[in-house]
Amino acid sequence: MPKILIMNSFKRFLIVLALAGISLGAFAAAGRLRVPENTIEAAESLMETGSAVRAEERILTIVKENPSDLRAWRDLAHFYEDADRLEEALTAYQRLEELAAHTPNSRVDVARILIRLGREDEAEATLKDLLASYPFHRPALNLLGWLEIRRSGAKARTIRGFQPEENALTRAEKYFSRALEAEERDTEALIGRGVVAWWRKRPERAVQFFQAALEIDTKSYWAWMNLGSVLKELGRYEEAEKAFASADRLDPGRPYAAMARAALLRYLGRLREAVAAAPTFGTQGEFSRGMDLLAVGREEEAETAFLKVLETNPEDEIALNRLERVRMKIYPATDPARLVLARRRLEWAEEAERVRDTLRAFFNYRLAVKLAPQLSEVRLKMARFLSKEGLFSSAIEQLRHVEELTRSQHERLVASDMMEVITRNALAEMEAVHHVSLDDLKEKPTSELAKILEKPDALESRIRLSVTPVPPPLLRIAVLPYREVLAPRHVGIGRILAEWLGETLRLHPGFSVVSQDEIARVLKSAGVRSVEELDPGRIGELLGTSVVIQGDIFESPDRLVTVTRVITAPKGPILARYRLAAKGSQAMSRLALELSRRVSRDVPLKGRIVRRFGSEEVTVNLGRAHGLAPGDTVVVVRREQELFAPGLDWPSIREKRLVTGRVVGATEEYSEVKLDTPVAPIRAGDLVRREPKERRKTAANGT
Repeated sequence: MPKILIMNSFKRFLIVLALAGISLGAFAAAGRLRVPENTIEAAESLMETGSAVRAEERILTIVKENPSDLRAWRDLAHFYEDADRLEEALTAYQRLEELAAHTPNSRVDVARILIRLGREDEAEATLKDLLASYPFHRPALNLLGWLEIRRSGAKARTIRGFQPEENALTRAEKYFSRALEAEERDTEALIGRGVVAWWRKRPERAVQFFQAALEIDTKSYWAWMNLGSVLKELGRYEEAEKAFASADRLDPGRPYAAMARAALLRYLGRLREAVAAAPTFGTQGEFSRGMDLLAVGREEEAETAFLKVLETNPEDEIALNRLERVRMKIYPATDPARLVLARRRLEWAEEAERVRDTLRAFFNYRLAVKLAPQLSEVRLKMARFLSKEGLFSSAIEQLRHVEELTRSQHERLVASDMMEVITRNALAEMEAVHHVSLDDLKEKPTSELAKILEKPDALESRIRLSVTPVPPPLLRIAVLPYREVLAPRHVGIGRILAEWLGETLRLHPGFSVVSQDEIARVLKSAGVRSVEELDPGRIGELLGTSVVIQGDIFESPDRLVTVTRVITAPKGPILARYRLAAKGSQAMSRLALELSRRVSRDVPLKGRIVRRFGSEEVTVNLGRAHGLAPGDTVVVVRREQELFAPGLDWPSIREKRLVTGRVVGATEEYSEVKLDTPVAPIRAGDLVRREPKERRKTAANGT
């Protein structure tokens, strides 16, 4: 249920109250009117034509000349409120209240601004004091009703959504009911009762209240909006679409109805209609439209939409990521449109490398290479970074590309020198850690050595003693689109986070991540529209994965909050739960990267024993690239088939724990493990499970 509409409803109803009595329509033809410059009519005319600075100057001149001019103070208060200059608006409304002899409506205006300033206790005291003298003052009663929902909702606005407490709903219902006692045709109070019913999970009752409000006032924008949202929840999609369309016709300047209708059409798979319905103004509207255009293959128009979002907020990394994807589709790698984005990613990678944020640096280097694979400068810097991290095979892969791509003799020499150093270091490390002699390889040319070391498992025959090679570690994971709690600022942010988490998990060797397109195909074949309609374990079973990651995401203007569950498919258990929040610059990528770190830490990636030395030491095919380091603990297990119950031939597979061990040395793909207890029956091919490392809270960088 897109319940953020309720708060928008609250805000818009307050604006309606604030604007009560204002009439600027008479000045629609202001350009043709001739009025004295320093009159309220001239100031209102300037406000109507959008000359905000000049309008403010005129009004301030008027109130200076006549400090008791009610109309001027009222216009000044409205001007400041519309401009979100709330402290100045409060001062103006308080002055208006004094001049109006503390009339009830002026006190409601003051209370409304106090609420917007977060001074809710003062607002409540002001309204209750007003009701002591005017017990059935409807604007005050309605405002208190919305305040109860707002205040309790602020406390309960968690990843579960906007869920006011029952006591708050009861108080809100009381205020709306008293307003209806005073005037049974109070549309705002009827809408308030509908909202309360909606939150109490009585959607049919909510529909009755919203329809009652519309019988009184067919032009109530928020009655149509809330009615559409409840009808969508009830599965009455055609009626919901008509309700959203009605709201949009009433006020095309507001994006909410168009966005809600586009979201409904998108949910129903009517993407081309969603594109036509999406608003073409405001960053939310433009981003939503860009996503729909991208979905129907109109990439050039999608690019324009995302660029408009970035013009307003150049730091919007979600819009930037969509722009990158669009440009990789429609432009060649050498196009300046892609090069400028690649260099931006390169800057971010180098910045992350400087602060030792390894995963973030790797993530941005990879994106820079995808955007401009021909840029040898990027590949050289990435190779140097990977070499420092001990990821020799990945570094060599980048250097080989440099030699193939560059025309610069200098870059060729730099790549050649780096390749020689890396290959020699890799061979020396393998000899020292794994007790093998690689003298015959040292005589080979660097180019041949690089081809061998680019795939470390090519050296496994030098390490293992058994004739049969053991399979490499591999864990198939599905990251399901996150459920979007309330209406997010970025449409589709749940799927985008799943994409990013999948991409970062692929940076960890051993994890095979199912693509979002494959997940969508499986859901479609199962006859469901979204992951919420099917058990995550069942989805994992359909995808053939061992682990499923499922979660919720809440996006507000100032932060992102996620709750993530890592589940063993198909029937559990839940391996880990995380609740993470981030705010500020690059909040989304920081969340994705931190989730990736935690999943790679907690999901038991399994390798195998490659060889053994007696009964006390073994070599396993999990190494530095898989997250192992000297001092880490591993467990040797063996799968055995046993009877499910005595006398019943129901086979069951279980893992028998044989022994634990401690990593005493690690190279890129392999580790040497000292067993805690000598064990005779272990053999090459037995499973080795990495024990989850100690969990630590991460407070750095706002995560």
